[in-house]
Amino acid sequence: MKKSLLILGLLAVCGIANAADNTTMNVNAKVVGSALEVETTPVNFGEIAIDARKDAPVSEGKVSVSGDAGRVVKVQIFDTYGGLAGNGGSTVKLTNPNTDSWRALEYTPKFTVNGTQMSAQELQDTGITLGGDGTKDINVAGSLYAPNTVIVGDYSAQMTIKVAYKLH
Repeated sequence: MKKSLLILGLLAVCGIANAADNTTMNVNAKVVGSALEVETTPVNFGEIAIDARKDAPVSEGKVSVSGDAGRVVKVQIFDTYGGLAGNGGSTVKLTNPNTDSWRALEYTPKFTVNGTQMSAQELQDTGITLGGDGTKDINVAGSLYAPNTVIVGDYSAQMTIKVAYKLH
């Protein structure tokens, strides 16, 4: 009985090994999305006193995205240190080139799309849908705080913006 099972097992393995012909497998992909264009308008808070807070800029900033109509794009807006700007209460540090870096203004950005506030995390994870004309604007506002450690002068910071089509 053991010998017949062994012989049947060997025949089955040999039969499988000899039965298969060459087969093929297709590999497919679809290229989507024309080049994305991003334009920005700076956020401007104007003047602020030492140890004061401004809850709105003099003029809001804007991130304008252009691409394929109806497509979803993810937007990443990074602060000076590479973290998502305004994510989890983090602030963007505006510095003065003539002072120590710890003497910084604290900017907490807020992002609005079609009148709805979105966090930096939502812009990245959920993304935004480009309109029928292939464009969408993200309004950038927020609040600015000047601690009592700052000195008189001009302060600035840059936020890095990355936009990519959200693919499935």
